[in-house]
Amino acid sequence: MKLWMSRCCYLVVDFITALNRHRNWLLLQALLLVLLLGFNIFNGELKPRSEWDWVDICGESAAVLFVLSWLLIILSIRPKGRVTNCFAAGFIALAVAFSQDMLDEFFQLYEGVSWDSWIESTPIGLLLLTVAFWLWRIEQQQINLFLQRRKLLQSRPAAMDSTLHIPDLAYLQGLLLNRSEDKQVWSSTAIIMLELESINEISHRYGGREADRLLLLVTELLLLSLRPQDLLCRFAGQRFVVLLDNVTAQQAADIEMELRRIVKHFPYRPGKDDQPLKLIMGSGLAVAKAQASAQQAVATLLSDAQQALNVAQST
Repeated sequence: MKLWMSRCCYLVVDFITALNRHRNWLLLQALLLVLLLGFNIFNGELKPRSEWDWVDICGESAAVLFVLSWLLIILSIRPKGRVTNCFAAGFIALAVAFSQDMLDEFFQLYEGVSWDSWIESTPIGLLLLTVAFWLWRIEQQQINLFLQRRKLLQSRPAAMDSTLHIPDLAYLQGLLLNRSEDKQVWSSTAIIMLELESINEISHRYGGREADRLLLLVTELLLLSLRPQDLLCRFAGQRFVVLLDNVTAQQAADIEMELRRIVKHFPYRPGKDDQPLKLIMGSGLAVAKAQASAQQAVATLLSDAQQALNVAQST
């Protein structure tokens, strides 16, 4: 019993704490409901109890409570932002409309008063909620893409890098050895070796923890930018290797340029700096070539990628 009560208290405290960051929306909702009640009191008179329709009262009151509960749930699970603002404004407008519909069961407004009809019939709340759901759809598509890539990584029996949680060099080498046994697959294989050249400056100015955070951010950025069939691995330190499947040399070069462009324009802000720091990402591309043995083919591919990266960094 005591454990159950402790869990309930924890859930309540956690729920209230989550709502606290959106307290302005909650205050606005409360203020609008109080003003709405005041407008009905000063612009009408209370109906006799014999005219109250309890079926309508219960139904319309339940609608208000449901909308308010949806508002609380959304605010408790979402961070501040454009999508949350649209949801909050939409639910608040809907709650006001339903509340006026409920108050009509208790108050008879004076003749000539028409603002109650405007409040009840204007679909502002539904319009805002429609916009919120559309923005949420766009947001969810990005989240699903990220989760899909993470799921693909986790489902592979890979030796995961403990810091970035992506496959390491040993797994990449084993995968390349398997691919090299199929000539058709091997002929459409390419790798891109990437090195984040800004990491040393970040580590020197802001410390190793910030450098690790940057590596993690770049990892997530690359994962979101790759095709579903491609694989991102950590080579060593600040170096990554992207394994491209079923590509031509031109397609591989286009992907290489796109990855460099994405990292270059990523608005990374170290520490508490307001201005984003420009990131520099070096890259080297290598296309698979036929060799006498699988081991030699893999070694040549990795060597060519490293050499291409070194040449690019020296120019």
